[in-house]
Amino acid sequence: MPHLALFLFGPPRIELDGRPVKINRHKATALLTYLVVSGKTHSRNTLAALLWPETDQRRARSALRRVLVTLHRAELGPWLEVERETIGLNQDAPLWSDVTQFRRCLGQCLAAQHEADTVCLPLLAEAVSLYNTDFMSGFSLRDSPNFDDWQLFQTESLRHDLSSALARLVRYHGGLGEFERAIAYAQRWLKVDPLYEAAHRHLMQLYTWSNQRTAALRQYEACRQILKEELGVQPSIETQTLYQRIHQNQENPIEPQPQPSPPLTPRRSARLHNFPAQPTPFIGRQQELSEIADRLENPDCRLLTLTGPGGMGKTRLAIQTAVEHSAAFPDGLYFVPLAPISSPDFVVAAIADQLNFSFDGQEDAQPQLINYLRPKKLLLVLDNFEHLIKRAELLADILTEAPGLKILVTSQERLNLHGEWIYDIKGMHFPKDDHVEHIESYSAVALFLQRAHRINSSLTLTEQDKRDIARICRLLEGIPLAIELAAAWVRVLSCREITIEIEQMYTAHKNLDFLATSLRDVPSRHRTLRGVFEHSWQLLSAEEKRAFCRLSVFRGGGQRDAIEWVTEARLMLITTLVDKSLLTRNAFGRYEMHELLRQYAAEKLNDVGQEEQVVQDRHGAYYTTFLRQRETRLKGIDQKEILGEIAREIENIRAAWHWAVTRGKIKEISHALESLGYFYAMYSWFQEGVEAFGRATEAVTDISNPDQKSLLGRILTYLGWFFLRQGLYEQARYLLWQSLELLQELNDRKNLAVALNYLGILAGEVGNSAEANRFLQESLDLYRETHNQWGIAWTLSHLAYHTGSSLHQHDAEALLTESLSIYKAIGNKQGIAVALNNLGYNAYLKRDYATGQKLLQESLTLRREVGFPRGIAVSLNNLGHVYEALGNYQTSQTCYRESLDIATDIRALPLALSALGGIAVCLAHEGNEEQAVDILTLVLHHPASNKETLDRAFQAVHQLAAQLPSGRTIPEFTTPTSAQMENAAARFNTMVAEILGINTNTHHPIPEPSRWPDQN
Repeated sequence: MPHLALFLFGPPRIELDGRPVKINRHKATALLTYLVVSGKTHSRNTLAALLWPETDQRRARSALRRVLVTLHRAELGPWLEVERETIGLNQDAPLWSDVTQFRRCLGQCLAAQHEADTVCLPLLAEAVSLYNTDFMSGFSLRDSPNFDDWQLFQTESLRHDLSSALARLVRYHGGLGEFERAIAYAQRWLKVDPLYEAAHRHLMQLYTWSNQRTAALRQYEACRQILKEELGVQPSIETQTLYQRIHQNQENPIEPQPQPSPPLTPRRSARLHNFPAQPTPFIGRQQELSEIADRLENPDCRLLTLTGPGGMGKTRLAIQTAVEHSAAFPDGLYFVPLAPISSPDFVVAAIADQLNFSFDGQEDAQPQLINYLRPKKLLLVLDNFEHLIKRAELLADILTEAPGLKILVTSQERLNLHGEWIYDIKGMHFPKDDHVEHIESYSAVALFLQRAHRINSSLTLTEQDKRDIARICRLLEGIPLAIELAAAWVRVLSCREITIEIEQMYTAHKNLDFLATSLRDVPSRHRTLRGVFEHSWQLLSAEEKRAFCRLSVFRGGGQRDAIEWVTEARLMLITTLVDKSLLTRNAFGRYEMHELLRQYAAEKLNDVGQEEQVVQDRHGAYYTTFLRQRETRLKGIDQKEILGEIAREIENIRAAWHWAVTRGKIKEISHALESLGYFYAMYSWFQEGVEAFGRATEAVTDISNPDQKSLLGRILTYLGWFFLRQGLYEQARYLLWQSLELLQELNDRKNLAVALNYLGILAGEVGNSAEANRFLQESLDLYRETHNQWGIAWTLSHLAYHTGSSLHQHDAEALLTESLSIYKAIGNKQGIAVALNNLGYNAYLKRDYATGQKLLQESLTLRREVGFPRGIAVSLNNLGHVYEALGNYQTSQTCYRESLDIATDIRALPLALSALGGIAVCLAHEGNEEQAVDILTLVLHHPASNKETLDRAFQAVHQLAAQLPSGRTIPEFTTPTSAQMENAAARFNTMVAEILGINTNTHHPIPEPSRWPDQN
């Protein structure tokens, strides 16, 4: 077996028996590195969250499977141990990495209490020789902050280990009088940690012992200079004493006492004034601290405002920033609490009081304060400035007159000063889903646990508790105050009960008073989340309060035009709410409100009474109109853009649909129906389509009304389509026939074309070619009559695909070519992809495999671009057929597996079963006949298998009969019994899990709608 080597000091490099291995995907390199360095087996959920933290779990796991395929294609599969729910390394496969070897060497030496000896020396030397540059230098995953955090932690940890190893080598060789070698190690030690004074002292001493006194003095100057430039401090007394002894040419200067494990960061000087003592350790926020530090260190940044809603932890973050940067301000750092100040007139006095500065009664206070501050090099931390905004100009005056001074402000509202820098504080880091290993590594979870253990020291956590805590932190979106208030309940409630209470705040609209504490040493306005929000509320004008309340009807935020129309608020007013940290504007120009703030605003809106209904009506009308306006463009050249717009607004659209259905808004449902139905079909959200359109039937209360009758017919058409795509043929047939009857009674020719089309496709799926041809031809005639170009192209394509051999007077290829031409004329990429797919499949049936492969690949590329999951799976499945026919079973199986993965995800069972049948054929050709028969048996018995899939499976079974071992026969396949169909349906998830190595039980069964028109 080849030998695998990973070189991770520097840009990652992989070799197999000395031959470079090229991996084109960064995520694949990152996954392999993480497995090798951690040396552990990890759950798929953990790895998915690490590499795709902003993606939902289903898509992240799917992406993880694609990364595994990449590693297999790079011939690295044998080094992986891939199970259904876990991924790790094959411990029996030969593997070496420089990081693992580095740690193995140090593990035998650095843990020892003695200095380096003849046993440790070669191991230490090998370790430092392996470390040629920092861990994975130059490598980053920009969309995976979790991995970058892990990479940074590994880098710092390895640098610390290197520093410790070099320190021991310096002491060992220096003690033996091997000064040249000791000096070389000491110089490298300083490159790793240039601010560590002990290393400078060692090098000074080594230079002196080796008769290089001038070099020793230069080293002291280098030490003094770097400490001054980087930290603004002088060398310690110990270093200065050593310098004086060398300078005075005293022999054998005393060696300073070394520290066995030198820290990477030096001790800071304490120049903090009036900063409140913190009762608990600071947790997390390392990225924020680093970014705030970068700004404070920038000479151009002299006024920095930390903004964010109440309870976000602005004060604690400002205090910690000051603690870590006290050495940078020679005249000190001063904390000025402004929450108790009731009037802007008292700001000057409050600052002077914390500076211990007394005014001369003969002059105005402000000039005296500015004169006092003018020569100072200090940091003022002004906490809770939001209610004193009218006095913000004072800060501009101070900064103008005191050039060495900087000001750090915490405020819910920006100060709107010319020289102000803004840093928005958001929630702490929390798990994106419940199934995460080591949840304690998330700062939000760590904060919850810290608070919980202080209240209940005997608290022990089960796995369910950990999942609940992850959900609590996610529901609270990482707000520190909310997390602390929730954690306080562990004294009387379980984590599950706390989770339920918080969920009910959202789903049952229970008030916010659950998040409260009775602790006396907590400021009164921070004892409840409501109190924090009430403080913000009181600072708003009447006009701002009205706009804030009205914004609560939005779900997941909204674009400017929507917000202005629904709330009737001007842009300046919206901007004011952003400045007050009640709204945020993301990089795409979308305005968003924290969910807890939205709940509070909704309570306030509810208190107004009639106002709530007015705003909901405006919101519902806006988004149903939004859908109607995009109906035509959804099928044209702008399709991808419009689908993206709808996807971004889907939470608002769901709310508007719910409003229209529950209020019986027939016109608005009608306006929204086509775009929403097409969106669900394109995104393959068939189950949500069933639920949403099933509820919509309840809004139709009078089918004697032509408008309502037409609407019901259209709703049932889409419902039939959603069931059809899931392989629920009986339900689909019933609904589509109901739809057809209603629309025929109205002679609604436009919508009749759709119902007939879907009935034709259904007939083709179950193998009734004559009926498929009839329905599709009728649909085509109606589309031509109504001049619906998209409908004509769509029907031509399906007419050729489902009834090709029985058309007689029509040539399938001619129909598909006409369809393709129309799609290109209207610019519908998805339609072009459909036509290309069907042309490719037609070429496959004619055994023109080269043409089929080319056309199907074009179709797949377009479908990936548009983002149509089912379409992607269809093209992959058909490509699988082509490669199978060509005898390329490995590539064929790769196509089938990805198709199966997607189809299972979206519950497109007919398509999944077709892919399963293809995989069975490939397995048979690889010598796995018995497994192939097992799969084909399931396919033949499953009620969702369509006619084409059944025909292929029958053919495959008969071909297999002669290949089975002696004594093994294939049972006769006839129409399956109910028991066989039930058994096949029950085994489907297990079968897919075995093939893909995934847990398909996470998919929910398709629900039966609560109410349908009577079937009797």
